[in-house]
Amino acid sequence: MVLALFSFGVGAEEAERERSFSLSVTTDFAYYPKSMFKAGAAHFSPITNIYRTVAAQSLIQADWHLPVWDAKNPLFKSNNIAFEAGLGITPCSIYPQIKAIFTPVAFMNMYAGLKMGSGWNFGTVHGLARWDETGKGSYETLDPFSALYMYGSVGMTWMFDTAAVWEGDWHHIVMLLNFELAYECLLGTDATIWEWETKKGLADGFISKQYFVFGYQMPIVVSMVAWQITLSGHLNGTDYGAWTKNYNGDYTLIDMGPAVQFSFGKRDQVFFVVNIRARRSFAEPHDSYGEEPKLTYTGREWILDYAAIRWKHIF
Repeated sequence: MVLALFSFGVGAEEAERERSFSLSVTTDFAYYPKSMFKAGAAHFSPITNIYRTVAAQSLIQADWHLPVWDAKNPLFKSNNIAFEAGLGITPCSIYPQIKAIFTPVAFMNMYAGLKMGSGWNFGTVHGLARWDETGKGSYETLDPFSALYMYGSVGMTWMFDTAAVWEGDWHHIVMLLNFELAYECLLGTDATIWEWETKKGLADGFISKQYFVFGYQMPIVVSMVAWQITLSGHLNGTDYGAWTKNYNGDYTLIDMGPAVQFSFGKRDQVFFVVNIRARRSFAEPHDSYGEEPKLTYTGREWILDYAAIRWKHIF
């Protein structure tokens, strides 16, 4: 599970800037209702069952912040190079990750990161699986740790805050824009289409991601309310091989929804997120994601994907 959420760092970010090293634990829990697949062009599919699945993950992370220069100009004050090293654990996977972030000016940073991991099966939950094209198509589990997942990325984030030009505790109208180029693959298998951490329909290749947040910060416990949008998709649709045309290999996945951030002192933050997703829709009726590469893409199917909570504690 990946909970897409950037923190503007009310309280917690200020605490991190006061020291060169910090250690944090972030825990996510998500609840997924079920929406049946409906054939046809663009449409909304309502919830048909209150329960589809749940997901959880924890990330232990160490952060090092090294000042680049100390200037009086607010554009360059507290700018730094940061290094992050973390270990993520879910019920069906484990992955270490590293990241380097350079902040040359207060409203922009550039980064490069690498995440590698492997998985196993936890009940009916697949940590690793390959798509089997026989019959209607289905996902076939792989042996534990028999394949290695890799996600390498470079990106740039722009952050804007009206309080920079209109001072005041209640004047924080904020906007964040993130642009990322990544390469994602599953090493150790010849599968064209595969599954990692229950995310189906994946394929080796370069991915483009854009993430946008528009929100309002407040100097109270309910420290931010926001709307976030994520767009992601393969740069080259042929990554899906013979299934590219019908499956629409370069489809842009859309995730969006509201987010609320609570800050409890300088060391604890809690986030609530609701995600609305636009998944692929097909001309033919079907019952599972495993059938989709063999179907004919026709448009987007909007669903209420999940509701999630995240807790971050900085030691």
